[in-house]
Amino acid sequence: MLFHRALIPILVGMLSLYASQARGGASLFVDDAGLTPAGRCQVESWVRLYRPAYELDAVPACTVHGIEWSLGVTRSGNPSQGTSLGPGIKRVFRDFDTHDWGVAMSLGANWDSRGRGLDGWNANVPASFALDAGRRVILNTNLGWTKTPGRRGTVTGGAGLEVALGERWIVLAEAYRANRFAGQVGIRRNLGENVSFDMLAGTGRGTGRPSWITFGLNILLPD
Repeated sequence: MLFHRALIPILVGMLSLYASQARGGASLFVDDAGLTPAGRCQVESWVRLYRPAYELDAVPACTVHGIEWSLGVTRSGNPSQGTSLGPGIKRVFRDFDTHDWGVAMSLGANWDSRGRGLDGWNANVPASFALDAGRRVILNTNLGWTKTPGRRGTVTGGAGLEVALGERWIVLAEAYRANRFAGQVGIRRNLGENVSFDMLAGTGRGTGRPSWITFGLNILLPD
């Protein structure tokens, strides 16, 4: 309850900050409506630390002919979970780079590397909205569906805010729900034109991870 009480004023308060352009993705749960630039590739990676284990993630992605192709690799420090692979595709239907709002759709799956095969699939519709003329404040929303074998499908959704404070710092806050609620707040530091670093603190109800800290590194590879 404490996190819920704190998250609401943070989300509302960030709307009033007058702060260079923000952009989502990476170690956030809530996706944005953008793609990796056409003909280029990026690698988003992060480590999520929680008791009693950890999670390592790396997601290389490339955009070819207007479609972003990605392959996520997740390694859990929990021996019962091991490593999983998550191929995905994403396409933009309204370009957020040239409009004040944009929308995309992504499809993904999850394979258990221990030979258990398909462990689930998901569909998601991310939308992004510029809340000011300078694109300093961006709202990202997600609405989707996830299904695991032997269980009923679940509607997923979330919302996140990005507020750019100058050219190098971006404040991040989001709330997301699949089977359970989860939320994160943190900062992103731009380390140049093609590299950024994320640091986030999160909490979730009924997730088996009551709280965690995430450190992420995002790299847009050269042409």
